[in-house]
Amino acid sequence: MQSSHPWSRKLWKRSIEARLGAPSYGPPLAPVDDWIPVFIVGVPRSGTTLLAERLARHPQVCTRGELGWLQVAAQRVAQAATVQRSVLEDAAALYATHARQGEHNARWIIDKQPLNLLHVDLILSLWPHARIIHCERNARDTALSLWMQSFHDRAHDYAYDFDDIGAVIHGCRRLMAHWTKRYGDSIRTVHYETFVAAPDEEFAALEAWLQLPSVPPVPAAPTPSPISTASAWQARQPVYTRSVGRWQRYAAYLPELRTLPEH
Repeated sequence: MQSSHPWSRKLWKRSIEARLGAPSYGPPLAPVDDWIPVFIVGVPRSGTTLLAERLARHPQVCTRGELGWLQVAAQRVAQAATVQRSVLEDAAALYATHARQGEHNARWIIDKQPLNLLHVDLILSLWPHARIIHCERNARDTALSLWMQSFHDRAHDYAYDFDDIGAVIHGCRRLMAHWTKRYGDSIRTVHYETFVAAPDEEFAALEAWLQLPSVPPVPAAPTPSPISTASAWQARQPVYTRSVGRWQRYAAYLPELRTLPEH
């Protein structure tokens, strides 16, 4: 897979440096009143699907899966000669058209594209009231899960080499530390290990942070909504802890895992 799906570690590192040094988009647009964008970001396989599906049990929350429209909006903004207010307004309108399509009851709308992490500054320029949930998981467990997964999306061509996976994890963590320092009030980090150990408590805290209205608990739907990502099988099951520390059972066969950070 690696030989037939080449991925450039150098270009990835350049993209992270570019995002770290990117200038501000200027004053943010005014918050909208009728919906709240929620972006669940992080390294893929860090629990984004699990968290989105759990949040979507709330009657005022809808998950749209992994939308690609923020990346399109970011490209349009980048191509503009100058980032004027009208450019940002057009980008916000483009994204909202697709994110809210056919959805009239939910106020909180989730986009769980993990690598929207690259565009947190744009998100909070378009919607200063948006909420960013950052999923973080043990680096070695994340790397193992990525390496064992067959992806159809070429954006994940790094997943067939542990050095490439390590570069992605390192870059995401650097960039997320940068965003958290700049936009700390809009970002909440959820640690996978803590969430699976006490999901009800962690979810209650997250619900309070999102300011979701209190409602009676809603059980999982007997007929789950479609999940088109690589996490579909795991998300169908009850929350479990057996994936915590899973890398240790493979370390003798995949010594590359020990070259990654322990956490």
